[in-house]
Amino acid sequence: MALRTVRDAGLYRDVGYKTFEAYCAERWDMSRPSAYRLVDAANVREVLSPMGDKLPENERQLRPLLIFRDAPELQIAAWLEVIETAPDGSGAMEHARGLQHVTSAHGALLQSRRPVNQSRRSIRLGIRAVTIVGHE
Repeated sequence: MALRTVRDAGLYRDVGYKTFEAYCAERWDMSRPSAYRLVDAANVREVLSPMGDKLPENERQLRPLLIFRDAPELQIAAWLEVIETAPDGSGAMEHARGLQHVTSAHGALLQSRRPVNQSRRSIRLGIRAVTIVGHE
C-alpha cells in the first residue's frame, strides 16, 4: 500500500523523480508493469481485509482476482469460494491458482454485475469445472 500512496500523493516528486515509473525503476529496480501489479494487488487486499485471517499472502495469489478489478463484490465472492472449496480448508493459497482459469471464463459477470449470490454460484461452478479437468 505504500507504493500506492507514493503514486497517488505524488511523493515521488518530493524525492526528485518526474514520474512514478522513473521512481520505481531507479529507486526499486522495478518495471512499470510490476509496480502497477503491486498497486492493484494492494487494492484487492484492501477489499478482502475485512474477511479475517484467511487472506492471500502476496501479489501472485491476488493476481487472479484482478480480473474483477471493477467489481469488489466479485473479488470477495471469488475468494470466499476459494476458501470454501480448498481441500480440508487448507491450501487455499495454492487452490487460488484455479481462479486464473475460472475468472477468464466469467468475463460476462463483469458486464452483468449480478448480485453476489448469483455470481458466487457461477464462480463455484467454474471452480468445480476447473477441478474436474485437473487444473487445480
